[in-house]
Amino acid sequence: MVKLEGTYELVSQENYLEFLKSLGVPDAEAEKQSQLKEPITIKSVSDSSIVMSYSGQEVAFPVGKEYEYSIRNKHTIWTVATISGDTITFKTKLNADGSLTEEKVIKITDSGLTSTTTSSKGTKAVRQYKRV
Repeated sequence: MVKLEGTYELVSQENYLEFLKSLGVPDAEAEKQSQLKEPITIKSVSDSSIVMSYSGQEVAFPVGKEYEYSIRNKHTIWTVATISGDTITFKTKLNADGSLTEEKVIKITDSGLTSTTTSSKGTKAVRQYKRV
């Protein structure tokens, strides 16, 4: 079994800027966010929670239960996290009525992780990280 916990640095991304714009992120903010190279740290993973740190924010996601929290721009989102072997999946409602969603599938290997995010609008972004 692959160790899920660790710190991961971004090494490449595909279609991320377009993905952000498809969600309605203003062009200037989308450009800024697409240039960020902040690491992801998975601090702990258990049957009941996933604790992660990203963009200076630590979040403890309860597994299998909807969790409400605010992202860096103070926007509230709702996420359900699940774990299956070496894969963590986040299904997120990006607005209160659930009409805009994304699914992020994080596949972890010994050398890094691949984060594939697909929006309800059909836009997909892939980001590759190396384990450090």
